[in-house]
Amino acid sequence: MSLNFCDLLVLGSDLSGIMTATLLAKRGMNVLILDDDDEDEPLPNLVTGLGSRSFKSLLGKLMIPDSKLQIFHENKVACQVVFPRHRLDLHNSRPLFFKEIEREFPQEKEILEELLGEIDRLRENYLEEILSFFPIVGPREKKRFVKWYQGFPDEKMLQLWNRLSPTLQCFLKVRLKFLSRSSLSDPPVLQLLLFLPPESGMTFSIRGGVRELKKLFFDKLDYFGGMVHPLSNDTFQFIAKGREVRAIQMGRYNFPTRCRYLLGNTDIQSLYRDLPSPLFTFFSGRIKKKVLGLEPQEIPSLIQYCVAKEVLPEPMKENVVYVPDPTAPLEGANYLEINIHPLSKARSNGMDTLMTVGFTLPGTLRSETGSTLLQDEIDHKLQRLVPFADTHLKRIFPGNTASEENPELFPVENDSVMMEKIIRKRVRYSPSLFFPNLSSPFKNLFVLGPNILDWLGMEGKMLAALRAVDLIWSQELKIKNP
Repeated sequence: MSLNFCDLLVLGSDLSGIMTATLLAKRGMNVLILDDDDEDEPLPNLVTGLGSRSFKSLLGKLMIPDSKLQIFHENKVACQVVFPRHRLDLHNSRPLFFKEIEREFPQEKEILEELLGEIDRLRENYLEEILSFFPIVGPREKKRFVKWYQGFPDEKMLQLWNRLSPTLQCFLKVRLKFLSRSSLSDPPVLQLLLFLPPESGMTFSIRGGVRELKKLFFDKLDYFGGMVHPLSNDTFQFIAKGREVRAIQMGRYNFPTRCRYLLGNTDIQSLYRDLPSPLFTFFSGRIKKKVLGLEPQEIPSLIQYCVAKEVLPEPMKENVVYVPDPTAPLEGANYLEINIHPLSKARSNGMDTLMTVGFTLPGTLRSETGSTLLQDEIDHKLQRLVPFADTHLKRIFPGNTASEENPELFPVENDSVMMEKIIRKRVRYSPSLFFPNLSSPFKNLFVLGPNILDWLGMEGKMLAALRAVDLIWSQELKIKNP
């Protein structure tokens, strides 16, 4: 296989698109993935959702042997949530979960037990059916779902949810946000069904980093005859004729990469912004305008530190969510996801641990000044969370100009570029049951990327990937069997 032609071209390396590509390569299609990941991009060593039945089923379909899965390590405590007056560990054991609740919120244990009982009932009776509707493509599917959902009996669940105190509600929202790796819907009906039961609270560390998860699929793609090519920061443009995308022209090559199908596996706004503008129909023009008019709800970002393990508090787990004010919105410096991972080589002064701190900028905060002020605020809050860190906690990304730490390894002048790339790839929009969806103005372009059902976490990626496989394969069968 070469860069000149492929059946399916996948633009971007979000996991949902990679799974789609691998499944279609298994069916015999020539697949090329343009990987926009950067090997130097800092990432937390954490993945959620790998314990779901659908993900295990996918591994079976792709015949990935158990020996390859030894890189996964299930964390004994999925996550630790720290409030000013409370500290709770997330367990996937129901008795341990309620033991934590009884210790910190004894008066509300019975209400939460009743809420989980109602969620168990709804899951057993309705969860598989409700997930079968997603992702919703086209007005007919939307109408069918709306008619079904109008009769969905979620009143009791929401009544019990609203009886909880604001602090306990905040803890449970942290759980939903952490396990879904996304924004919260309002009300969070489907997220409650998927992520509130203790059994769904599994997190994994991955030996070698989270890129090793993608490598599992890249290896199978190679086995099935597909190919992965680095896109990096290369410029590209679409070549289209009528309502079909025919090729992508990358800046570093003097020839186009032709394709029969294109899978947009990047941020939906970035994709639509780069699409050519032929004589769209009125309907297609409205879709493009609607996409470009989306306002980001959250912009995920991160900071990395080196720290000496000896100064970390004794009960601190390898994944922590720190919420300084449970009554305030879970954004900015009020929601910090802290991932702790040992460094392969200790630095001077005993710096033997890598601390990756994930946070979300409000969608309205895009200025570099605002981001810098927020980073300084996070520095201050971490000093309070780890009170004896002092000089044993050093920021390494983005580079702190006030320090003289290893400029050759972490060049300050490049960090702003890397930070902008991280932010651009991981924009989150308000959760929606209907939009964005897999359809596009071009009949051979399918939209996937990190935006389709992202608020359903790994389950959403699975649903979107499987639906994309069905849509592309059904078009392929029409060509083969006209």
